[in-house]
Amino acid sequence: DHKNGSGHEGYLISAPCPSDAELTQGIVKMMNEEVGASNVVQGMNATADSFYGSQGRRDPCFPDANEDVIAEVTRRHPSMVSMEMETYMLLHLAQCARPAGSVR
Repeated sequence: DHKNGSGHEGYLISAPCPSDAELTQGIVKMMNEEVGASNVVQGMNATADSFYGSQGRRDPCFPDANEDVIAEVTRRHPSMVSMEMETYMLLHLAQCARPAGSVR
């Protein structure tokens, strides 16, 4: 029951959405040159649909059912090294762009 925060999983954890390999390699190369390879971390980034509940932040005024969301994402995707929400919106806009595939 959503009202009291019980009876269902609170968050949909989707399958990975791979980044553009060429863009990723270019960013890694540039960052290695700028800050040194020992300061560049590579791994999976989890992106959330909101700043608060989806990232495990708790507030007693909201029944977010998010006590275990970070642990569950990490369990399903052990290579996760970061979590934020900005990429969610960029991926959403790319998905909505017309013609299909016009935003890479």
